[in-house]
Amino acid sequence: MNFGNPFTMVPLRARRWVYGVFSIAGLVAALINVGYNSAGIADPIWLTIAGDILEYLIVPVGLLAASNTPASTEEILEVVDDVIDGEI
Repeated sequence: MNFGNPFTMVPLRARRWVYGVFSIAGLVAALINVGYNSAGIADPIWLTIAGDILEYLIVPVGLLAASNTPASTEEILEVVDDVIDGEI
C-alpha cells in the first residue's frame, strides 16, 4: 500500500460502491435529460445542478480508478492471485 497517495488507501469494496453509484447516478441523470429534451421541455434546475455535480465528481472518481489500476503484469498477476485466494 502506498501511503503517499490517498486514492490507493481506499479498499476495493468501497471503490466498487463508488464506481457503481457514480455510474448509476450518471446514467439516470442522462436518461432523464434525454427524456426532457425529447419532449421539448427545458431541463429543470435540479437536473442541471445534478449534471454539473456529476461533471465535477468525474475527476476524483477517475483519479481513484487510475490510482488503483495495476501498472505492470506482475501487479496484475498479484491481484489475480489475491482474487483466487479469496483475499479480495
